[in-house]
Amino acid sequence: MRWLAVLAHARERVVLAGLVALVTAGGGARIWLLVAATGLPVTFVNVALVMLSLGVFGLLPLGPSASPAGTLATLGASGAAGVGPALVLGIVVSATSSAASASTRSWPAPRCWRSGPHARAGR
Repeated sequence: MRWLAVLAHARERVVLAGLVALVTAGGGARIWLLVAATGLPVTFVNVALVMLSLGVFGLLPLGPSASPAGTLATLGASGAAGVGPALVLGIVVSATSSAASASTRSWPAPRCWRSGPHARAGR
């Protein structure tokens, strides 16, 4: 319950909502850019559907093939775009997600994680 204490304070709630909105907008911009780079039709609906399908397929135990499966299910069946660019989009989304995950592992822990009551007590 300690982690949910941020919701009890109005200022922290606004900051949390802003961070969630920033991360969501960044993910949408990344998908928008990748859809445009693969030559697929760039519309708000396509980007929203790809983000939705990535979330749904990411919950399934498919491993790294979840992104190509999600983009193929969303954009590959349209006929106009074709199967090839939809699969390329899924592979590129999977590759950029893996690269982002690998890069964040190399970052040092933020100060707030290192300085707390347990860190001061030497635990």
